Amino acid sequence: MDTESQKQLERQETLEAIKKLNLLDDNLMTLVFDRNIEAAELLLNVILQRNDLKVLEVEVQRSSAGADVHRARFHSSMIDTKMFKA
Repeated sequence: MDTESQKQLERQETLEAIKKLNLLDDNLMTLVFDRNIEAAELLLNVILQRNDLKVLEVEVQRSSAGADVHRARFHSSMIDTKMFKA
């Protein structure tokens, strides 16, 4: 396979991988939100249907240490409680 064909194949494989991603994918979320306060603030305001949230710091966890299901469920439940009416 020549170099141009190889590049075209790699490009096609990359595009196929991108089609499978969404913003909740760890790798994509890290690329989109790492040190991007404006993007994180916009997403949170849209999800929580608010316009008054201000993000002060964006910290993306890169290690799996400490990222267990209990922690993920805790954060999910905190978002849920903010969306329910009193």
